[in-house]
Amino acid sequence: VRIHRARGVSKPQVDPNKSFFTAGEKPESCDTVFVGNLPFGVTETQLRDVMGAFGPVGSIRWGEVDGEFRGFAHVSFGIAESTDAA
Repeated sequence: VRIHRARGVSKPQVDPNKSFFTAGEKPESCDTVFVGNLPFGVTETQLRDVMGAFGPVGSIRWGEVDGEFRGFAHVSFGIAESTDAA
């Protein structure tokens, strides 16, 4: 794979000290958290048990590509404040 850049077009300047999203910053009424680095053998029951310690779990969306689990999930809680605890 080759990537070509048009002449006269410079690389965008990125400040490595800034992030589009920082920890603790979330939209109001956000009730979903990203859970990464999950073992590939994790079950829905196991994830519900662990995340249920922070509040009532509403739903879990598994990170999949072409039907294959990718080691992450999005967990939605019934209460937005549970995301802060998680």
